[in-house]
Amino acid sequence: MVETGAKSALGITFADATANAKITIDHYLYEEGGQQNGALFDVAKGTLAFVAASVAKTGDMRIATPTATLGIRGTTGLVEVPEGATATSNNVAIKLYPDADGRV
Repeated sequence: MVETGAKSALGITFADATANAKITIDHYLYEEGGQQNGALFDVAKGTLAFVAASVAKTGDMRIATPTATLGIRGTTGLVEVPEGATATSNNVAIKLYPDADGRV
């Protein structure tokens, strides 16, 4: 279940070539000024583009793939997990892009 509160927004798009994607939101908690903010997205197959915002910068945002778990503290990125990816495969692509201040 995906649910938002008042004055919030959510965007989920599965309208491209990522047919049969499998992405699970295992955990998501954000409270303004909170100390226990966190998120865990599990990408078993498909593509996840992200812009790290308040959860990443004030808590523990993670993206799990079959080959690794990424700790996200800032930046923008893309995770591509092809069908059949395993813990020993080298075919998961992770791309990070600079923030406005130039940091990645």
